[in-house]
Order: sequence, then structure tokens, then C-alpha cells
Amino acid sequence: MRLLYIKLIPAVKGGKILKLFFCSVFPFILFFFYDINSVKWKNKFLFYFFMLGFLMIFTNTAVLIAESLGGTAFKPVFLFPAAAFLFLLIYALFFALPFGDTYSVHQKNVICKTGPYAMCRHPGVICFAGFYLFLYFALPSLRLAYFATVSCICNLLYVIFQDMWSFPLTFDGYGDYRNETPFLIPTAKSIRRGLQTLRNRSFSKHEP
Repeated sequence: MRLLYIKLIPAVKGGKILKLFFCSVFPFILFFFYDINSVKWKNKFLFYFFMLGFLMIFTNTAVLIAESLGGTAFKPVFLFPAAAFLFLLIYALFFALPFGDTYSVHQKNVICKTGPYAMCRHPGVICFAGFYLFLYFALPSLRLAYFATVSCICNLLYVIFQDMWSFPLTFDGYGDYRNETPFLIPTAKSIRRGLQTLRNRSFSKHEP
């Protein structure tokens, strides 16, 4: 697997840059098919495209990190904020949302309005970009910068597609949620609301 991805991520020069572009874009193509399938086709096999795309991004990133670790420009101090953004990204995608209801074949059309999703509609975008920004500061390389930039652009296009097409068709009341919750950048009001929902959830877990 590692050798396969090394071949797909060659030096960023000449025509070979297209292979790195493919590695950056292809996972998001899978995400787009996953969303379309969730609305239109309901094919059981295509429901696995989200996890497959996430695994491809993880593998590509791991290979780029491994290639850059031996460089003299390595700045480990930036790994701490990168790890923090990665933790928040994983939390927003897989723990703040009920996993079985969100990524299974039998999805439920229920909007999550608590925690980070009370702060903004797509909190993963900021976490995704923050992770790659600080990862680049820690391990500066041209290939990582290119992969991260293209991936962040694709991620932004993906959530715009979700916000304009797939989510309104998937979730009941998404229009009202869109009117009351910021798109990407939380406001002071939405941050307070999000923190309050987290406190309420914490209290409810400890009630007898």
C-alpha cells in the first residue's frame, strides 16, 4: 500500500504534478458520489465511498509526513496545534455526530444542532485547513503544500455542494438550520450556543 502511494505521489515537477493532483482530488470525487448516492441511488456499496475517501486522504498524508520527517526544516513545535486540529476534525466527523445514523446505509434524516454543529454548519472545514496549515509549518515541503492546498479547495467545494444540494434534500428542516447557524465561521452567539449544548449534554449524562 505504501509503495503504491509513493508511486502516486512523485516529485512535483513537469507532467508528474498531475499524479499528485489526482491523489488530492480523487477522495473528494468519492465524497461527491457518496452524497449523490445518499440522495438518489441508495446503493449499499456506494455508502462505503465516504470511508474509502477518508482512508485515501489519511494514507496520502501519512506518506507525505514520512517523506518529510528527515528534512532539516522539521519544526516539531507546530505538530501540537496540528494534532489539536486533527483531534477536533475527527471529533466533529465521527463523535459529535451519531456514527450509525450518519454513515450507515440506514441513515436518519435528523440534523445535528449541538456542539460544533451549533457553532457553524461545517466545522470540519476549519479543522481540516488548520491541520494542514500547521502540518506544513512543521514539515515544509512543496508536495505537502500542493496536496494540502488542492485538498482544502476540494473540501470547500464539497461542503458548498452539500449545503446547496445534498443536505437540503437529505435533512428535514435544513433551511431553518441554515438560517440560524453560520456557514463556516462561528459567531460569538453561535459559540456560546454550542458550548451550552455541550454543557447540557454533559449534565444529562450524569443525571441518575
